[in-house]
Amino acid sequence: MNKIIVLLTIFWSSILFGQVNQNTLRYYPLDIGNFWQFHTEMWSYYPDPYYEDYYFNLEIIKDTIMVNQNLYYQFKKAKYREEDVYTTYSYERVDTLTGNVYRYFPDSILTNNTHECLIDSLASSLGDSSKSSRYFWNQSEYNYLTVCQYVYPDSVLGVFDTSKYFQDMTIPPNIVNYKLFKNIGFISRYEVEEGANDLTSLCYALIDNIEYGTRQELNVINSNLVPNTIELSQNYPNPFNSRTCIKYFLAEQSS
Repeated sequence: MNKIIVLLTIFWSSILFGQVNQNTLRYYPLDIGNFWQFHTEMWSYYPDPYYEDYYFNLEIIKDTIMVNQNLYYQFKKAKYREEDVYTTYSYERVDTLTGNVYRYFPDSILTNNTHECLIDSLASSLGDSSKSSRYFWNQSEYNYLTVCQYVYPDSVLGVFDTSKYFQDMTIPPNIVNYKLFKNIGFISRYEVEEGANDLTSLCYALIDNIEYGTRQELNVINSNLVPNTIELSQNYPNPFNSRTCIKYFLAEQSS
């Protein structure tokens, strides 16, 4: 009889405590059809002042089992920037036992054989740190470090709930701050680096068929039109940054 009680205790404990609290998982709700729309602003201070902004959509379009036999959700990101739209895809999953968020990558990018990298720890409380990074996952020579700086009441798009505020400090002095909002997920990102900043904010979300905010109808200017003159855009963020991009337009096709 005592053995039966012990076995039942173990069984129910595995059910009750075998995974993190469901409220924790709601900080990053992953389901097919969930949709987010963001607005990004970028600016730099030297050598010349520069400002640019754009919108992008992020949508979960399907789930799929990858070669490591884990089930991932496929994200489609459509960035509407000036005259064109840029589409990329990524794959993420949440481990319901730990609350860890993983992103899938091929072995050609990662040095391990798991095909995935830890990008978040939803179970983090105030002051907790994890060996994760949302933004510097491809920098294998660095020690990943993200810290949960605050957990506090917050509001977004007219909804009041709780935010977890994280700071990715993998590559100082470049600092990336971002927030996860309960029942909506990722809502903002602010990066500070030498001479340049960028801010991304949520402006609309459709989560579990519930709408938040107002969706912007994004149109793309016909990128096939040939410009009348040669144009060289301002560098961003600055000529001393390895991520600097310079856009140019030619009055005729070049090879």
